[in-house]
Formats: sequence, structure tokens, C-alpha cells
Amino acid sequence: MPTKAQSMNTQAPFGILLIGHGTSHPQGRQAFQDLAEDLRALFSPHPLALGFLGGKGPCIREGLAGLQTRCQAVVAAPVLLNAASHARVDIPRQMAAAQELFSDLRLRTAQPIGTGPEIRKALRDRFASLHGGPVADPDTGLVVLSHGSSDPGALGAAAELTWSLGRDVAAGRADAAFWDGPTPRLETVVADQIDNGLSRIRILAHFLFEGLLMERIRDRVAALQLCFPGVEIDLAGPYGNCPELRGWLAARIRSAAAGLAPEAGVRS
Repeated sequence: MPTKAQSMNTQAPFGILLIGHGTSHPQGRQAFQDLAEDLRALFSPHPLALGFLGGKGPCIREGLAGLQTRCQAVVAAPVLLNAASHARVDIPRQMAAAQELFSDLRLRTAQPIGTGPEIRKALRDRFASLHGGPVADPDTGLVVLSHGSSDPGALGAAAELTWSLGRDVAAGRADAAFWDGPTPRLETVVADQIDNGLSRIRILAHFLFEGLLMERIRDRVAALQLCFPGVEIDLAGPYGNCPELRGWLAARIRSAAAGLAPEAGVRS
């Protein structure tokens, strides 16, 4: 039987735990699996496992259990757009509990995706595809639709993202809207933009993957179009497993891995 030291010599310097919301929607789960496979190939031979905050497992603890004998340290990478309660409270609490359970593993959590320049570029590209060009006009309204949060920091980030994007594309007006939680809601924002004379409304869904929520959003947008037949109301769907998403996550994983002991760093 190999000794503990011999076993450690055969382990990868670090493994990766991708943390997602969790969904039972087939398209959403498949998109997350596809993302995991792409990152697994990118970071090979570092092992990669999944952990979900809800829905069908595995949970974070189960994901870490699958990595325990395969690496010396783990970078937990939240596949989350906002640094809201999941990133600030739920994940740190679960990771702290896991550290007690898996005391031989060094654990480090990467930053969530956030609303930085990469997201703005992806939204600009989606706007250009939806609008037929990168620049709007005074008659075009922009709506960035987020899930919603009770976290003031996340709400402020969504407002800043929307303002910056509206400036980038020269929209006649740019508003943040939320599906759940705080106001303003999507219907209110769209009606208000139309009341102010805008004849084209471009809605960008600030969501990662397809799911039941996106189905409801599409139904709501279709209903709004029926209510306002003289106005163009278009929706761009979620980011999905796009190259930009993989790049954002890879950069955050590498940054977190660099904070581990030198022997756990990414091998070039």
C-alpha cells in the first residue's frame, strides 16, 4: 500500500470545483456540463468536479469528496454573475464547513464572474447582433434584465452595468429591470420607455444559461409585444457556454490558484 507521501506525489497540484446554482432544466444542465467539459480539457491534468447550490446534486460537499484523493488543493469557482448572497454568504459558509470536513485539502474560492469589462463587451456584442449594428439611435431603448437580489451591492452593480452599456451603444434610454425581488420590473420599464416615445426596445437577458426562468421571460416578452404591437420588442437570450464565459472563468481560476502555495500553481 502506498504511503501518504507517495500518494501526494501522484496527486495533481490542485483541482477545480465548479459551483453552479443548480437546475432541473435539461438545456441548463447540459450547458453547464458542456462548460465543465471545456474547462476540464483546458486545465488538464487538473481534475474538475461539479457542486450545486440547489436542484439535483452533487452538492458542494459531494463535489469536494470526489476531488479529495486526486489533488492537494481545490479552487472553487462560482459560476455566478453577481457577488450577491450566494457568493458573499452561502458559498463561504459551505466552504468553511467543507474545510473542517476535508482538513487535508487546501481550499480557495475564486471571484464570481461579476459585471466587469468582459461582461460589458459580451453585452455589446449581443446588442449589436439583436439590433443589427453596434450603435443604437434616439428611438431605441435598452433594457438589461437581471434576476434581482436583496443585496445593495449587486443592485448597484446592475445599475452601473446598464448605464455604462447604454453609453457604449448610444441608446436613447437605458434601464435596469429585475425579474424578481426589487423594482423596477420588466413590464414597468418597457411601458415607461414606450410612454417616453421609444419605438424599439432591446432587452438583454443578463443570465448565464437557459432554464425555466428564461422560458417565462420569453413568454412575458411575447405578451408585451402583443400589448404594444406598434413597437419592436426584441430579446437576446442568456450568455450560454460561450468562449467569453470560459475565458472569464479560466482567468478567475488561474488568479485563485496563484494564491495557493507555489507547488499548487497552474503549470504552463
